[in-house]
Amino acid sequence: MPHTAKIYPDHVSLVLSGNVTVKDVAEIAAFLTKLEGTSKASLHRYVDVAAVKEMQVNFRDLHELSTQRAKVKLKNRVKTAVVAETNEQYGMARMFELLNQQRDTEVAVFRNAATALRWLKLQPDANAPAKKG
Repeated sequence: MPHTAKIYPDHVSLVLSGNVTVKDVAEIAAFLTKLEGTSKASLHRYVDVAAVKEMQVNFRDLHELSTQRAKVKLKNRVKTAVVAETNEQYGMARMFELLNQQRDTEVAVFRNAATALRWLKLQPDANAPAKKG
């Protein structure tokens, strides 16, 4: 699965596409764990799965991932907005949301980017490349 991660001052943007496997999800989790270990604050997350063709991940995989992620100490409360357009994406994202109901995290699933960004209190162009000036 191709995925891109961009770090901004107030959030990290993750865009997934193609076929998502357990290995892909584990790589993203490792990236977030490393980021949280080196950042002064834990960043909010914007996760866009709208371009995902197939989710090759099941409940057990997501449960294991959530259990591992729950062990990571966050520096502050973190919000994760997931953009899922198709019913399959939405169902998997809701399962992820339910498995990640932890004290320091809040996950919400949205059908479009504008609503997700608004919930995160980010500007609509928050994921646009930074302009050099």
